[in-house]
Formats: sequence, C-alpha cells, structure tokens
Amino acid sequence: MSLRLRIELGRITEVETLYYRQRGGGPNNIAGMNQPHVPEAMWFKSIPPAQRMSRQELIAVADGYFTGLQKNDGKGINGTGTYPFTNDCNRIENGTLTASAPPRPNLAAGAIDAFAMDCMTQFKLGYYFVVQSIHGRRYPVVDQERGVVWAHGVIDQGTVNSGVLSDGRPHTFTGFNRPSSILFTEAFLIEGGKIRRVEMVGPSVPFHMNSPWPGGLSGN
Repeated sequence: MSLRLRIELGRITEVETLYYRQRGGGPNNIAGMNQPHVPEAMWFKSIPPAQRMSRQELIAVADGYFTGLQKNDGKGINGTGTYPFTNDCNRIENGTLTASAPPRPNLAAGAIDAFAMDCMTQFKLGYYFVVQSIHGRRYPVVDQERGVVWAHGVIDQGTVNSGVLSDGRPHTFTGFNRPSSILFTEAFLIEGGKIRRVEMVGPSVPFHMNSPWPGGLSGN
C-alpha cells in the first residue's frame, strides 16, 4: 500500500491511497512483505544543508528516470549516453527486487536475467522498450533533507512487445501481448544527483487510465 496525506493547519485535507493486491499484474512478493522488515537506514539519513539539492533539482532527477524509461532505447536521457543511477542502485516493485536481484537459477541458455542487472545496465540495454508512455507524472512530496522524491503517474505498455536491444539482440516480451497500464507511486532516494534506491507500488489498470489527481511537475 502507498499512502499520502496532506496536512494543513493540523487537519488532513487530502488522502491518496494506492493498493496492490495479489494477481494485480506484474512481479510481486506479497508473502515477503508480510514478514518483519527493517527499512534501509539510508532512507532516513539527514543530508547536511550545504549538500542538499533544491526541490526542482530533485524533481528533475526523478523525472529523468521516467524520461529514460519511456521508449527506453539505451542511449541515455535525450541521447546523453547515461542515466542518473549510482553503481549500487536497486529497485523494489510491489515488494520484489526487480534490479540488482540475485541471479535466477537454471536459466535457459540465451535468456535475459533482467532483474539480476543493476538499474543502469537495464536502462543501457534498452530493456524497457515496451514502455511507450509515462503520463500524468507529478511529484507531490519532496524531502530535501533526506533526498527523497515521491512520484505518481501512469505507465502505458503492451502496444509494442518485440524489439531490438542496444546490443543488437532481438527480444520479445511474452507477457505483453495486449495494451495495459500501471497506475503507480514511486519513491526515489537520490544522492549526489543520482538515484540510489527506487520503491514502487503499482497495480495493473485499464489501458491509458488517468489518475483523478491533477498532473504537473510541482512538488511541495
């Protein structure tokens, strides 16, 4: 579950909740999420004031993630050749590691173990070419002290399921044979202008569904 509260003058003025339920589409680890868990301490560190990024700088880094993910071609954000990731970046989606995960055993010859790759390797491979659009992006929570951005948006995918990776290999996604979308919230931990951790909650929803909350690149 992802939950956002807006509090003004001691009263709750907005409540935004997003649930992922079993069989909600995509990878998940519901059983693991029910186990005792201690969050990584890096999420709660306090960055010295002189080293803190501005709100707009933090939003720009988070938005760069979505720009690089949309029609991912491995060429970097706007053809720059790179993406804003640390070398140890990992990502958790609905409770399961989808970047920097342990290698899968008994993998078939020639199969791509994408979740075992780090964030940078995935993006540079152009692995996420199935993502055709990320719309309704907004950034309602920005924590400058900790370098955390909480984002919301909609991923459209499935209109393209076959393509060529940046290393020249053809690749087909067997599970993307029809248009669908993911309504998501995503938390980014940003250090020195690069993303170190990503945590996402996102159920599958009808294709091109829009959030009822207004879009935009604002953060407060």
